[in-house]
Amino acid sequence: MIDQYQVSIDPRSGIESDPNRPDDEQYIVRLIGKVIHVSLETLKIVKSLPDDFGVAGEKSEKDHELKTWRQNQRLPTSDSAREQRERLRKQVESLIS
Repeated sequence: MIDQYQVSIDPRSGIESDPNRPDDEQYIVRLIGKVIHVSLETLKIVKSLPDDFGVAGEKSEKDHELKTWRQNQRLPTSDSAREQRERLRKQVESLIS
């Protein structure tokens, strides 16, 4: 994060980017403090979750919705799309063989 908050000059345009705030010199210090605070609170929340939360292989409702949506997508049926799929299928087969 600190790397992003450095004065830099774009090599092509020569424009200087200065994230420092002359009106608020403690901005970066407070920002780092906030990031650390959020990280620590996140750790507390994660540690408070039940042991079986997010068991491997468990699928969420969103995962199911995404899978269903993907299955319902229609492939293009034009002749050129069919030809392209056939070419790709042959290329894959030749790589496998």
